[in-house]
Amino acid sequence: MRMTILTIVTLLAGVLLLGKKLYDSKNAADFAAFIQQEDVQIVDVRTAEEIVEGYIDGAVNIDLSQKRFMRMAKSQLNRKFPVAVYCRSGRRSAVAAEKLAKSGYQVVNLDGGFLAWEQAKMPIVRPSAPCCADKH
Repeated sequence: MRMTILTIVTLLAGVLLLGKKLYDSKNAADFAAFIQQEDVQIVDVRTAEEIVEGYIDGAVNIDLSQKRFMRMAKSQLNRKFPVAVYCRSGRRSAVAAEKLAKSGYQVVNLDGGFLAWEQAKMPIVRPSAPCCADKH
């Protein structure tokens, strides 16, 4: 009987967690406030070609399309500090946020991505030369 109750409780907990996102999403204004906090790690998951359009100051580029994305993330990010992720529209960064959250990171995704950031007239760093785009 005890085993049956424990099994039912475990199954119910699993069902409740299935629909729950493991990360938070914020609009551009809230994301801007969030990344101003001390020790927040900003990650741009776009390709190097996309970064020439501009990026958020302080961001490091870890391209989600690379097979080594998680290996690079684990080598560059500290699990003790929150991670703020973004891409062009918010779709890829949501995938990245899910992967990072499953690996133990506290993650916030920029809802609407870099497009929403630009539309909200938030500050953007524009690389002075295409050669430097992947060095941010």
